[in-house]
Amino acid sequence: MTPPRRAVLAILVALLAAGCAAVRGAVAPSGDPVSRGMWVWSSAEVLGTPAAWPDLFEFSRRQGVAALWMQITTERTGANAPGPLRLAVTAADAWRAFIAAAHRRGLAVEALDGDPTYADAAFHDVPLAVADAVLAFNAASAPAARFDGLHFDNEPYLLPGWHDPASREQLLHGYLALNDELQRRVSRARPMTFGVDMPFWWSGTADSGADADVMVTYEGVRRSAAAHTLRRVDAVTVMDYRNEASGPDGIVALGSPFLADAAQARHARVRIGVETQRLPSAAAWFAVGAAGSSARETLGQTWRERYPGDPFRLHSIPAGERIHLGVAMPSAEAGTPPAELVQIARDFGSALPPEAVTAGADAAVMTRTGEWASVRPAPIVDPASGRRYHGFIAVHVPQPKMTFATRPDAFADETAAADRAFRQFPFYRGIAIHDYDGLRALAAGRGMTPGRSQDLR
Repeated sequence: MTPPRRAVLAILVALLAAGCAAVRGAVAPSGDPVSRGMWVWSSAEVLGTPAAWPDLFEFSRRQGVAALWMQITTERTGANAPGPLRLAVTAADAWRAFIAAAHRRGLAVEALDGDPTYADAAFHDVPLAVADAVLAFNAASAPAARFDGLHFDNEPYLLPGWHDPASREQLLHGYLALNDELQRRVSRARPMTFGVDMPFWWSGTADSGADADVMVTYEGVRRSAAAHTLRRVDAVTVMDYRNEASGPDGIVALGSPFLADAAQARHARVRIGVETQRLPSAAAWFAVGAAGSSARETLGQTWRERYPGDPFRLHSIPAGERIHLGVAMPSAEAGTPPAELVQIARDFGSALPPEAVTAGADAAVMTRTGEWASVRPAPIVDPASGRRYHGFIAVHVPQPKMTFATRPDAFADETAAADRAFRQFPFYRGIAIHDYDGLRALAAGRGMTPGRSQDLR
């Protein structure tokens, strides 16, 4: 989407939304107050250090955090048994002790997981097995030691198939179908809840000018992915990563359309997420994509089975007919291409003449002004065949406005201002903080620890 259109929409919705609660009669349920949530991706470190638990609990209390979304890991059980995939939560006894301790301090704990490929219907067995593992964990635990919810951070727009309209429609349909089934399973285990993360730009309707790439037909109705989801799940967290509350590109303007949608849906409770981690510049090595619509059509058909790496390391740059696909690198030095990049080149690489590589790369980067820099040609050599593919290396430069790490002194005032503005919406439930390590460093007045970097526009 283009930020100006989204900003105009957000401003109009924000101006109209002040009376939405009174007009629609939406009432917040009792016992569901506004509070903060917080992602904790470093769960293994936290879980393995019981002496540090009181520090986490006290830190959460000081920051107004009432819910911890904590990354879990699972392991396969019955590997030789026929039938569907079966998983179990690892470190179950440690989790029981931690959850019970958190509950004594008034903190909710939700099991957190996610992967872009989970939206693909061909791989739904994995997130469903994760959900079953959490439900089995709860069934085997005392009430005080059970997870309070299941929280998924699936981001299908990180997959190459997102750039092909037909594949994108399938991904969004699969995303919604997965959420429906996860919600159904979790609903049988009340009072446990189910929640998902979504980027702010998934909001809107066709009539209000939502981008075509967030619209999907599901159960015979064409709506934005957000509008569908808000009618189906218990909770949604909006990744609204800006470091200023006001203005046309601020937290309030970008988050208000989502909350207006929630008020209309009258179902899901919504928190608005902000970023506190330092988002460092990072190099990525790209294969120059082949031209033509056929290349786009294969993006969603062959990707997951052939890609051996972490999809969160993937980058893509649309450039007219071409899609340049790349993989995050530890440095801007070419070196040996990683296996996943070689596979990308085999499947989607270009046979452009060498003199066209730089021009093609520059044109691609111009489509994402302000995000990519230091572009230079870097051929990719397939070690198996010796074949050379045209590629380039570029450095991703996250925009400073996406994180409070660039404005640490403004965090308290700006999030408080956003919170005050959002309280007019009946289904608003508070600010969400990404994440524990980032906020802890922010509170200590020092630089952030590098963490998950997401393409959230």
